[in-house]
Amino acid sequence: MKYTETKVKAFKARNDYLMTIESVNAALQKYCSNDVPDLIDCMNYGFHTSVAKCIQMYLSAQENIRRGRKA
Repeated sequence: MKYTETKVKAFKARNDYLMTIESVNAALQKYCSNDVPDLIDCMNYGFHTSVAKCIQMYLSAQENIRRGRKA
């Protein structure tokens, strides 16, 4: 009787372990296939926007310096 109970508990623990592994693998797959590319896209968009604004500010400052020298 004790052997059978222990065997059933071991099978349940094994099944719980396998289900947990499957769940973790699914979460990692979603993270790698969906979340990371979305984050990279967002970061790239923000980076390019920031660089574009910096260049615009630089060109505006250069234009203001040029106008100031003419006046």
